Amino acid sequence: MGIKSSSDIFFIISVTAVLMAALSWAIEPMWLAATQWLLVGIMVGVWGLYLRLRDMHEGNGKRK
Repeated sequence: MGIKSSSDIFFIISVTAVLMAALSWAIEPMWLAATQWLLVGIMVGVWGLYLRLRDMHEGNGKRK
């Protein structure tokens, strides 16, 4: 276990951003801050997913 690729780092950042959104809403309902953290989490998560799929595709292409 451990960080094996850059997409793992993006996944960790994405999860952290979503947790920050929940925390900023739970402490005091700050909708703007929560929305910003959620958007950051979604954008970083999508980028990490893209990198993971690209790595999987390139890895499969090298084996053939």
